[in-house]
Amino acid sequence: LGEWQPWAKNGEDSNPVGVGKHIDGILITVVGKGEAPVEEKAPVEEKAAANVGNSQIDPAKPMVALTFDDGPGNYEDRIVAALQKYNSKATFFYVGTQATKFPSTVKRVADAGNEIGNHSYKHENLPKLSQAAIESSINKTNEILRNQSGQSVSLVRPPYGATAGSVKPALRATGQPSILWTIDTLDWKTKNTKNTVNVVLSQVKDGDIILMHSIYRQTAEAAELIIPALKERGYQLVTVSELAKARGINMEAGKNYSSFRPKK
Repeated sequence: LGEWQPWAKNGEDSNPVGVGKHIDGILITVVGKGEAPVEEKAPVEEKAAANVGNSQIDPAKPMVALTFDDGPGNYEDRIVAALQKYNSKATFFYVGTQATKFPSTVKRVADAGNEIGNHSYKHENLPKLSQAAIESSINKTNEILRNQSGQSVSLVRPPYGATAGSVKPALRATGQPSILWTIDTLDWKTKNTKNTVNVVLSQVKDGDIILMHSIYRQTAEAAELIIPALKERGYQLVTVSELAKARGINMEAGKNYSSFRPKK
């Protein structure tokens, strides 16, 4: 829930009877007899933010950002396990309605140090909406993802990469950049593990943003092959925000970014 629950003592119920909550931790405070404990708020967001990304990134070495759209779903655990095995991170752009179905998945992905991004509330074709409706979709999803992940959620990937109409003004109003991609694996279309792997490994270059979708088993299988293959080639696998920072780019609200290749 992002906050400590009320103090309970001498057999008192810490929650309404019949209401169970997942326990992430217990805060123990020692006080003198007769003294009341001082309630403290746990800095959830700050702790989570400190855990995002890689602790050691060498800006002089090649790096890419793997990104996964349309989740959360059933295959994040496999993708995250592969990332952790190879000391890597990725960015997951989540749909608001999906996040409400898989809140624990969002938390696990974020707790593993990956970046959580916004992929709209219902995977709407945003250019077909008014600016007010776009802002509503983005803001609603931001709130859901921030509550679930403990992260600030500062990036948006517009569905279909569509940024015409009122999309850019809406993103400027919400203070977020638009993250597109360099390599589209078309994994959603082919649902073919080998093809997804081949597309990435045959096209990848330093600074690329790679588009995949975490809701397909074949994509999880491909990620399990792509991650070690890229590491073997000397790539650092980082989040989108880390990639931009390493390249000295301060992303601007409402602006599109499809890669952060080094300047020649």
